[in-house]
Amino acid sequence: MKLEFLQRKFWAATRQCSTVDGPCTQSCEDSDLDCFVIDNNGFILISKRSRESDHV
Repeated sequence: MKLEFLQRKFWAATRQCSTVDGPCTQSCEDSDLDCFVIDNNGFILISKRSRESDHV
């Protein structure tokens, strides 16, 4: 799986809330919330700040 594909899926999933709950009260796009995808070795794969991720 390409990392770019995983990134798109992750950011799309973090914007979704259930139809029962209504609009999301928090989002990874909020400046006071940091969201990451970390692999089993502790490397940051996805972050909204690209300098934090360990991939090249």
